[in-house]
Order: sequence, then C-alpha cells, then structure tokens
Amino acid sequence: MKKLKLIAVALLFGMTSMFASEKVEKTTTEIRNQIVNLFDDAKFIAESDFKVNFSFTFNANGEIIVLNVDSTRADIKDYLRKNVNYKKLDNPGIPNEVYTMPIKVKVIS
Repeated sequence: MKKLKLIAVALLFGMTSMFASEKVEKTTTEIRNQIVNLFDDAKFIAESDFKVNFSFTFNANGEIIVLNVDSTRADIKDYLRKNVNYKKLDNPGIPNEVYTMPIKVKVIS
C-alpha cells in the first residue's frame, strides 16, 4: 500500500511538471518571435552565416534588459545593446528571470 501511494505521488509530480513545461515553452516561443521582429531592419556585413547567443531579463515594466552578448562581432553587440535593450514587448516574460536566446544570422545573396 505504501508503494502505491508513493507511485501516485510520483505520478502527480511528474504530470504537474509536464504541464508546466508546455506553458514555459509557449511563452518563450512568443518572446522569441517578438525579439526576432526587432531584427527586421537590421543590416550587417558578413561573408558567412554566424550565431549569436545573448542573455536577457525583463524589468518590472516588461522591458528587455540585455545582460550578455556572446559574440566576437562588435557590430552585433552594439546593435543588441542599442536596439533591443529597453524595448517593451507585448507579452514579456517573468521579471528578473534570465533568458538565453541563440540567434542565427544568415547571409542573403
């Protein structure tokens, strides 16, 4: 009987974490789409595709606060700090929670 109760509790915890992860994934997808829209008018000179990882959070007003930009390219770092930092999103994430987003920049021929 103890094992049955233990299994029931384990299933309950497993199911609640499963449902919670779906909501977080949906929220981060919405945030990603909104941030990608901020790059619509971005122009960079590059010979090949490259990736940038940046970490950010939201303040109490729902504005993006760029924390770290993982790139060797100074133009990308400057663009993120000037054009993404303090932009307000329609559906911001949780304030003071750190988000990390990889961005792939493709060269258009």
